[in-house]
Amino acid sequence: MPVIIPIVVFSVMFAITGMIGSSIMKTWRGYWHNLKRSRETTSARVVDKRHAVKISRSVRSVVGGNHRHVYYYVTFEFRNGHRREFIVDADKYSVLMAGDKGDLVYQGAWFLSFTRGRQTIASAPQKGALVGLLLISTFMLFFIVFAVFMFSKFLEFRRFGF
Repeated sequence: MPVIIPIVVFSVMFAITGMIGSSIMKTWRGYWHNLKRSRETTSARVVDKRHAVKISRSVRSVVGGNHRHVYYYVTFEFRNGHRREFIVDADKYSVLMAGDKGDLVYQGAWFLSFTRGRQTIASAPQKGALVGLLLISTFMLFFIVFAVFMFSKFLEFRRFGF
């Protein structure tokens, strides 16, 4: 077996691991940035709502079609005229209407709740992202350890002339 084939295979594995690892690190940074921010409560008014549909193709698309995910956005305007857009769940999106006034609670880029009169529209805690990140990070760690193990075995076989 030519020496170049394992080197190319491990280079590709290293590149894929780097791309996935970079994506994980970017997500972790965003999560921790929001988590470290303090919760802020301010008077705000709903000025706009929109949604965006993201379609992703994957291996599953061969058997199950495309995967669609809908993101719901609500824009709030503060008393000082500053506007901020937050991603909200579908049920919160359907309850909030343009022109609603109340108290907005947010943490970094996370929408936490909006109180309109006596009605509070609250978002679930942001724990799901952390669980997903932990699972992906564990998989990546396993993948890297496996790649290093396989590369060491390849070097061992090459040393003995196999």
